[in-house]
Amino acid sequence: MENNNQPNETPNETPSNQPLQHQSFKEIARELWRRTVDFVQKITDIQEGSDQIGTINSIMANKTMTGANVWLLISAIIVASIGLDTNSPAVIIGAMLISPLMSPILGVGLSVAINNRNTLRTSLKHFGIALGVSLLTSFLYFKFTPLSSAEPTSEMLARTSPTILDVLIAFFGGIAGIVSTTRLEKSNAIPGVAIATALLPPVCVSGYGMAQGEWWIFVNALYLFFINSVFVALATFLIVRLLDFPYKQYIDEKEKVRAQLIIVGFVILVVVPSAFIFSSVLKDIRQKQFLKEYVSANFDDTFTTTDKLEGTDSLELNVFWFGKPMLAADSVQHAQKLSEWKIAFRVVMSEYGQEFANSIRRSMESEELMQALSDERKSKERLINEKNELLSQIELLQSDQVILDDISRELRQTYPELQGISYGTMYETTDSTSFPVPTITFKWKNIATRNQKNDYEKRIAIQLRERFELDTLIINN
Repeated sequence: MENNNQPNETPNETPSNQPLQHQSFKEIARELWRRTVDFVQKITDIQEGSDQIGTINSIMANKTMTGANVWLLISAIIVASIGLDTNSPAVIIGAMLISPLMSPILGVGLSVAINNRNTLRTSLKHFGIALGVSLLTSFLYFKFTPLSSAEPTSEMLARTSPTILDVLIAFFGGIAGIVSTTRLEKSNAIPGVAIATALLPPVCVSGYGMAQGEWWIFVNALYLFFINSVFVALATFLIVRLLDFPYKQYIDEKEKVRAQLIIVGFVILVVVPSAFIFSSVLKDIRQKQFLKEYVSANFDDTFTTTDKLEGTDSLELNVFWFGKPMLAADSVQHAQKLSEWKIAFRVVMSEYGQEFANSIRRSMESEELMQALSDERKSKERLINEKNELLSQIELLQSDQVILDDISRELRQTYPELQGISYGTMYETTDSTSFPVPTITFKWKNIATRNQKNDYEKRIAIQLRERFELDTLIINN
């Protein structure tokens, strides 16, 4: 008789199907790792929902820069140029949304990824057309618009310092762009990618640099554009290969290796300069952070301003000091510590007393107070410059007086009829300007005849012109 009370057994049961309490710790850890990997692979599976044929057709159809795309690009360039000129981020963002500049760049990345040389040539050609149209349009705008400023705006200057951070933005923005392009169901990521990668504004700034003859602006902004373009194309290449798009095989292995080396070399060539620029930017950030902490620790109870020393990478810290003057030893100590960070130290003794400073600190807005102190500093600088200029003129006059005494003594010995000379500067005027003319006046004794006077004056004038290298010397009769 069968025993129906016996439990059912599963002869092929594996440890992974057993309850966790019947498995060893090692088996539990292995099972948890497998489930975690499966979960991560499932949520990051980029293959799911991709459309290879549709993506290729879409990019190939939009990569050409002709007809409507050219007019869209011209419109976007003008809008972006106006936004840069008026310092309006909102207008610049709007221009990036309508720009078709990314299409040929995606075409370049796709063509390299699927090894289609014909398509690559076409994409590069239309990329060049897009760049040329963009530079020409922005150049014409900034050259002839009456709104254009001779000084670059902050939005323009922001596009003239490419760094390694721009590489990362372009790369991950490019990844977002190509991933959204490859989906069967198109997402709304493309507008955001157009803004993040910022392909359009640098070209407009390059056009501004050309129009103003500021070639450092032209080069830096164009370099930023190429950084963005290269890394958007590189991101496209990597994602297309990851999605295993249909690939045209190389004729031989050597050609494949050569093509890969060219890609790697070009990427390195673009990245290395940005790394150096990023190093400079990082140095500036550290310098400003040190200055901020130093001011907070040493001058928290007074007012300070920081200026960039023109033509250098140094800063100047201006400390407005109230009441009792700062000790010379303290000033030297501050200057030595700050000089290690390329920061010039300057104390501006304010005519305001400490109590008055405290009262206006409470009653005035900070910006108003800083403007008042800044005006005071500029006023003092102007007075100092005027004083130095007057001292220089006094020294020059004293020097001229000594020279004139020596010359007068020499001439009286040579020409006994000469009683004395006067020397000065007169100003002659024309229709449009005035210019200084050295002038000499002779005083003769009564024993000198008119002919003698004229002859002596001509001789003396020639001697003085040669001696003092004067182009012109007027004899005042």
